[in-house]
Amino acid sequence: MKRLLLLGGSHAEVPLVESARVHGCLVATLGLDADGLAARCSDEHHIADFSDVAQVQKVFIEGDFDILIAGCNDFAAFTVAEIAENVGLVKYDSVFQTQEIHLKNRFRLLCEDLAVPVPRSTIINKDDPNVDALESFAFPVLVKPIDLTGGKGMTRCESLSEVSSAIRLAFSISRQRQTVVEELITGNLRSACFFVYDQMPLLLIHADEYMYVNPFLVASALVPSGATMEQLDAVTEYARAVSSELGLCDGILHVQYLATENSVYVIEMCRRPPGDLYVSLPTMQGVSISDRIVCNALGSPVTDKVENSHLRNTLRICLMLKKAAKMSSWSVSPDLNILTDRIVALREQVTEIVNPLQEKLGIVIASADNRPDLEKFAMFASAAFTYKNLDKSEV
Repeated sequence: MKRLLLLGGSHAEVPLVESARVHGCLVATLGLDADGLAARCSDEHHIADFSDVAQVQKVFIEGDFDILIAGCNDFAAFTVAEIAENVGLVKYDSVFQTQEIHLKNRFRLLCEDLAVPVPRSTIINKDDPNVDALESFAFPVLVKPIDLTGGKGMTRCESLSEVSSAIRLAFSISRQRQTVVEELITGNLRSACFFVYDQMPLLLIHADEYMYVNPFLVASALVPSGATMEQLDAVTEYARAVSSELGLCDGILHVQYLATENSVYVIEMCRRPPGDLYVSLPTMQGVSISDRIVCNALGSPVTDKVENSHLRNTLRICLMLKKAAKMSSWSVSPDLNILTDRIVALREQVTEIVNPLQEKLGIVIASADNRPDLEKFAMFASAAFTYKNLDKSEV
């Protein structure tokens, strides 16, 4: 039995644990939260910080693990790359390749070299936070830490006078000494998830993405996206260009992009699975993303189950509140519940949401024959569930 160490133990890693079990692995998770859903359903859990390379490498070696997989976090991807180099694991991206993809400053420069369209941007150094270069930028702009995802540390600035404070905020939570400032592009936010084989990307899934209360955190993903074939072909070519230039190993390549009337702008790419059960969404080949990741790590072949590109209308929605609240109960709305394929509860019925910009009650996967039946929940997430305050009032 192969011993697999998965970096991450939250709800996001549950599909990876399930897939690894199906393929006969003993699955161990690693992370600081031993109460995470994946940690609780794994065969064993190791309490450690998955960004601490020395700690993780010690667990990997002493636990006699055969396989190391990054969960749904960029820092897990960094750690896997470094350990792979340290202990001589083959068919893993190098530290250099991983940083080129995951650090926003380096990724922007890579895209510019390859003529991959990205928002106009500049890099600000912590030792010299000069913003003079922004005088020629079109506002609003976004200030982004180069090493964080999920909107952490991001700020939208309407004028140059707001940028300096936004940069200080970005540096206050970043582990890096650079931050990126980029022009805001208005368009449809979409994702395309590929699996790279011999540096050629195979498109698995594409989705429209929607924000809710947090303007920088994707709350809903609706499959398939409204992208045209020309847009999907363009994104596929950009994924191929990056894969070829860096010589990427076989594995997942997730792309987030903005589609405008006349162009496609790549926002970011990553080499680890996207979170919040995105990997549970249906693929064009009929093989789940999590199964493909595990089979690739095992060196096992993947047999596609279907030959057409049809994607069933499927919604992944995070249940999030507009404001902090103490509640006595919550439930999926009846109209969504009848379409629901899976509900993953992240909170008990009696619970408190302190930070509505990040905290979730649960995640719902739903499907329907008619796309509008799902769009109304993707666009208006508050219609997806109801809850009762502790004072018994229903919201």
